[in-house]
Amino acid sequence: MDRTEHASPTGHRRSLHPAAAGIIAVVLLSGAAFAACSGAHDPAAQTGTAMPTMSGHVPTVDAAPQMTDSGSAAMGVGDLVPADASEAWASRPAYTRGNAQTEEAYAYALYYPQIVQWMPCYCGCGGMGHRSNLDCYYKPAVPGQPTAFEEHASYCDICVKTTLLTKQLVSEGKSLREIRAAVDQTFGGSVPGTPTELPPA
Repeated sequence: MDRTEHASPTGHRRSLHPAAAGIIAVVLLSGAAFAACSGAHDPAAQTGTAMPTMSGHVPTVDAAPQMTDSGSAAMGVGDLVPADASEAWASRPAYTRGNAQTEEAYAYALYYPQIVQWMPCYCGCGGMGHRSNLDCYYKPAVPGQPTAFEEHASYCDICVKTTLLTKQLVSEGKSLREIRAAVDQTFGGSVPGTPTELPPA
């Protein structure tokens, strides 16, 4: 028989059932993902409150609209905000208010989905069908349906840290490609990331 045998305290050998060995292996392999989605947050992850605008593919923080060479206002990030964002935020679920960092990350993902959608998440949520860090906060949009919140980020430290790092780097004027590289370098490695496409150059 192909079973692993272990000695009992009395010196007798007992067999470990193959199904039990399989369950133990699954628990050990998924441990990193569960550890990543802890409820603890690093106070150092707090960022400022500046919100970005985006000209082309390079987000920058600016109180005024970005102007094109022709003198017209370029499309800002706010122009792509979901139509029901303010209404959705006003009626957000209680779990989004767990702590200041979680609430900040939910708000950023709601108002700047076109930035967060380019960032992968490395908490193991790809196995749940998540396509990017954005899916940790909101279910995929359905035309004609209101924004649907996703509870996952409310208890996942990696999800929140990814979004707050993104927000911080946007405020520093980094491009989407630079931010993506920083997210990959900071969180990638231990758990496979979501299948998130690279942002446009």
